[in-house]
Amino acid sequence: MLSGDERDGVIETALTAHWEQVFIGKESWNQPNYFFPYRDTLGYNDGYLLNGILFHIMRLTGLPLFLAREGGFALERAIGFLGFWWLTRHVMGMRPIAAIFGATLFTVSNSLVIQAGHAQLLDLILAPWLIGALIRSAYQDPSKLQAYCWAGAAAAVYGLWLMSGFYMAWFAFYFGLIMSGVMAAVLIVNGKTKQVWRQVRYWSGHKVFLLFTTLVMFLISAIPFLIVYLPKLHESGGHMYTDVVQYLGPWYEGVDTGAGNLFYGGLIGRLGLDGEISETTCGTTPGVWLLAIVGMLCLAGSYRLIGVAAFCAVILAGLSSIHIGTYSLWHVVFRWIPGAHGLRTVSRMWLFLIFPLVMLASVAVDRVDKGRKGFAIGALALFAILEQVNTSRTQFLEHARLEAMLSGSGSPAAFCRAFFVLDQPPPAPDRLYDYYHGHTQAMLLSEITGLPTISGFSTFNPPDWDFRAPYGPAYLIKVAAYAVRHQLIGKLCGFDLQAHKWLENSFESGLPPTARFALPFDPDAWPKDLPLALISGWSGQEPGGRWTDGRDAQLLLLLRQSASGYHINLNAVPFDPGKYRQSISISWDSLDGRTYLLNKESLSPGRQKLKITVPAEATTSDKFAVLHLHFDAPISPDSAGVSHDRRKLGVFVSSIEVKEM
Repeated sequence: MLSGDERDGVIETALTAHWEQVFIGKESWNQPNYFFPYRDTLGYNDGYLLNGILFHIMRLTGLPLFLAREGGFALERAIGFLGFWWLTRHVMGMRPIAAIFGATLFTVSNSLVIQAGHAQLLDLILAPWLIGALIRSAYQDPSKLQAYCWAGAAAAVYGLWLMSGFYMAWFAFYFGLIMSGVMAAVLIVNGKTKQVWRQVRYWSGHKVFLLFTTLVMFLISAIPFLIVYLPKLHESGGHMYTDVVQYLGPWYEGVDTGAGNLFYGGLIGRLGLDGEISETTCGTTPGVWLLAIVGMLCLAGSYRLIGVAAFCAVILAGLSSIHIGTYSLWHVVFRWIPGAHGLRTVSRMWLFLIFPLVMLASVAVDRVDKGRKGFAIGALALFAILEQVNTSRTQFLEHARLEAMLSGSGSPAAFCRAFFVLDQPPPAPDRLYDYYHGHTQAMLLSEITGLPTISGFSTFNPPDWDFRAPYGPAYLIKVAAYAVRHQLIGKLCGFDLQAHKWLENSFESGLPPTARFALPFDPDAWPKDLPLALISGWSGQEPGGRWTDGRDAQLLLLLRQSASGYHINLNAVPFDPGKYRQSISISWDSLDGRTYLLNKESLSPGRQKLKITVPAEATTSDKFAVLHLHFDAPISPDSAGVSHDRRKLGVFVSSIEVKEM
């Protein structure tokens, strides 16, 4: 078994494999192979750039795919250890014992163990490198090149952080914002306003060019992130607050160490609270909290201010990520802080807060002298390390099954330019299985084979992604509609995930063609196995039916081969503002390239039946076809002076009837 699960674990593997393809020149950096033919699809998910770099390094040593993935994780932990050591020992000047303690505690943290299945969160290891570079830059003479080199290094680290995982990078920004505000507030409350203005004048005078250059370099480093993610945020709108609420942690989240913790496992549950491990389980052990408080109290002078501000920022940031009943401070953050709309699992904040807490805990070990106090702190430090032991299982990814899928896949047909997957239903209804199982495997297969897939799943999905539950007739009908919509007819093939083989035939396979039905025009209520689907040009569902919207509206059907042909009746009402009549032409577009003009008329006002005759020669093969409604001049109620509705309306269809002649 491998680290991770069938969901995020496979997505992470697919994206690290994408970066390998980028580094060898086979793929564009912002274009993984999933969600074809959409562009810039990296913007739908975390970037995993750091994981991709480490994975590629491991691959260069000759390691196979999955072993290189695990080696990348080990290398990531080592980088975190070295970064924390460098920050505490060489930047902040702590004693070696304190630096070793802090680096160890940071690397083996209880929450990092619990959340190891979410590899994008492990990029927290970049925090000490970022802070160390910023401190080095701030304490350099601004007239020296070293100051700008360190600032550039900090900007590069943050740019890498953004492209690896948005959560931890944004939490670092948010924490810095709170800590700066707390420091200013403490000084003002203590009557030291002049000291605040002195610092402002210092940075806006003596070091203004360094500050300006640093900001510019940070903006430049964020350009790749902004290029690929801002358009997708605009497209999706980000997360709604109602989506975020369920991922706000309970009031005890800051100390919830999970059921597998050696010392506190099950304690939360025994107290009658919800102690199940989930995405929101990111608490810190009591020993670390206690050491952090001691570390804060050990500081003196201006360092005391920094320690107090850091600890207060931990408390405020943590409190903003929890809920008490229906109340949460996150509502304010969500509304006013840039980037908050890109976060869903807000309680991961506690995972980031490990970093400042361990920094303060390291101060406690560094500042306490020998003697009884030193012995007590040493014992507490050792206990804090032991507290991190957690036996929770984090390996759920079946290595053998994934290897079998990849090695036994063979080659797709020559016509295939993209593929979809066919899965089998879960043993019992499982919403997460329906969303993830087949689609994440398709993502991985697409990166290994180099063949794009229309499948995939991520934090945000394309506007017309509707492929939940990739099995059964309803799914194949949606695949067919997607193929028509994106001009993939004759270019799309299937891959059977259970048989590990490519399918020669396409989406009609396994679909029973129909010869007769009569239904209200409500796609959500249509039978799931009925080969009938909307493609484009239809407005949202309204009571009684749907409006066409625009010059063209398309409907996908799979009719049984007929020797006599079909009658299709649409009960419809044209939009008639009283100034002119709608003119409509109706055609039958076979997916093998044939087009039949079936009807063309000027519509009279009021409810009527659009009678369409499909000739027998148009149904000579059991293939999908498109019923195409074209309006010469649809008009919006807004332009007609009827209402502010700007949709360009043709007809309102209330029902559809199909019968063989």
